[in-house]
Amino acid sequence: MIFYKFLNKYLDDISKLHIIILLLVIIFLEIIIYLKYGFSIYTCKYYIFIPFMMIISIIDYYTMYVYDEIIFSAIFIQLILFFINVNIENSYIITFTITFFISYLLYKITKSIGEGDIYFYLFCSFLIEYNYIIHFLFLPFLISLPYCIYNLKNRNTKIPFTPFISLSTLAILIF
Repeated sequence: MIFYKFLNKYLDDISKLHIIILLLVIIFLEIIIYLKYGFSIYTCKYYIFIPFMMIISIIDYYTMYVYDEIIFSAIFIQLILFFINVNIENSYIITFTITFFISYLLYKITKSIGEGDIYFYLFCSFLIEYNYIIHFLFLPFLISLPYCIYNLKNRNTKIPFTPFISLSTLAILIF
């Protein structure tokens, strides 16, 4: 019921059925993560990441907004987990830095993503190793292509981008 209260704060009308489906998806994803990574610091990071990812994506899908208190809480928790890990790898720092610069340039120059999408990219960058950065930055655009084509007739339609960042992050983590 925590998810229900949390999502209900930002969404006007969300049913308990949607919350149950959300919880089942989270459990399914966490089982897949455990089967792939076993019990490790990575598994703990992913277990915390997945619920935040789902909540932020659902709220963005319905409201077209990424709320600061949620995304900054998620980033703060990821930073704590990052620094708790004794073996801080340069790979994640490089991914974080490159992700920040490229997403910020996309925001400033092309306006193809919003400010909340930059923060969400940064949140997800704590989970992606350097050798997957090209996939991580451009796969969301590729995955969102059918959605964009479908909405092409409405040129002024904004597209919620965090669900596509989430899908590509999960794809990279699982495969």
